[in-house]
Amino acid sequence: MRFWESMAGTYLIEVTSADICGLLARLNNAGYSIYDITTINELKIHMRIYRNRYNALCVLFEKWGVSYKILKKEGIFWSIKSLRKRKLLLTGLTLVILISLFLPTRILFVRVEGNNQLPAKFIIENARECGIKFGASRRDVRSEKVKNALLSNMNQLKWAGVNTSGCVAIISVQERSAVTTEVKKSGIASIIA
Repeated sequence: MRFWESMAGTYLIEVTSADICGLLARLNNAGYSIYDITTINELKIHMRIYRNRYNALCVLFEKWGVSYKILKKEGIFWSIKSLRKRKLLLTGLTLVILISLFLPTRILFVRVEGNNQLPAKFIIENARECGIKFGASRRDVRSEKVKNALLSNMNQLKWAGVNTSGCVAIISVQERSAVTTEVKKSGIASIIA
């Protein structure tokens, strides 16, 4: 059986005829592909045929006086067609597919890396003003714009950057080091050798 045609669907048919061998020879001469022929008795056989050839085969059976009945419909075509009866399942599958296509284009979580002294909440609030918030489009996030806004709003930052991975926006920061300028009251302060 050819794979792509079998995906389109097949019928398992019970055929009753006085001359089974002659019937199979006539079907072969007419160019019909028949598969899985099983002899039930001298008057009946079971055979499998492609869905797209079924109507033409019925015309030949009527012409030749052969009685037939469909025992089973098989293949992916019939499985998909049966889903139309299960509207709730079909709606759920459609919803899952649409959500799986939509969610990766949005920012759902924000994470901060590299902060030691500044609280992450403070950095996230400043990033929210730049457009990094729940549900924002990943395409609208511009790293340079966010970096410049964060550095201008927070003097404690030396460097900032934004990367998106899936639905997570990662804000990487580097804080300025605290410069200690202690003045010693006694002793040598500077020696030039």
